[in-house]
Amino acid sequence: MSFIQKQSNVSSSKLKMIRLVKLDCPSVLALNAEEWTHELLEAQAAGDPDAARLRLRYRDPSIKATLVQETAGKCAYCESKLRHVIPGDTEHIAPSSKRPELTFAWENLTLVCVECNRNKLDYYSDSPPSTLVNPYLDEPSEHLRFFGPSVFHLTPDRGYLTRQKLKLDRAELIDRRRQRLEAVHHLLDLWRRAPEGEVKAQLREDLLAETERECEFSAAVRDFLRAQPDFAL
Repeated sequence: MSFIQKQSNVSSSKLKMIRLVKLDCPSVLALNAEEWTHELLEAQAAGDPDAARLRLRYRDPSIKATLVQETAGKCAYCESKLRHVIPGDTEHIAPSSKRPELTFAWENLTLVCVECNRNKLDYYSDSPPSTLVNPYLDEPSEHLRFFGPSVFHLTPDRGYLTRQKLKLDRAELIDRRRQRLEAVHHLLDLWRRAPEGEVKAQLREDLLAETERECEFSAAVRDFLRAQPDFAL
């Protein structure tokens, strides 16, 4: 039996979309969001073709930089590391096509990967049973659980919709999570076999470093280690 299969048998293991905390609103938004929103809504109401240009003001580099910082350069939905290969997309949690008044709302912006952005498209619901899990407002572990590299829903409405709409169990994600957990398992095995001393202590530090929020799939790694009876976080 592989370690992934063993992990699947641990009922207490909860892996999750990572919980995020908003940083302070970038000054460009604090100073201009109200005016920009007014101009955008007026242009859209008048059918002004310039509305498309006005809408893109949310792409200001300082806004993107702050989003990268608060998400540790990871997709807010699937926790894939982005910045080493692609810039990532500035995402409207409530789509601006459905809620244009939130186009420049700081609490409505985050960083996501191209695939999650494409999968979500303009899906939106303001009815709680059918809203997607918001990593800033919700505790994702109440709705989603990962066993090994695979994700399952705990709630039959929001958890299920989030898993399906974002395709959090897409093959590429499962493969990448498996690789990540296998690498951590290898390090854990080295720690188990090392005698007490400096080497074992260093291996423990290395394992703990793998759970830091900056690391890819850190929530998955953290809960995998929590499921190990001989390793205390």
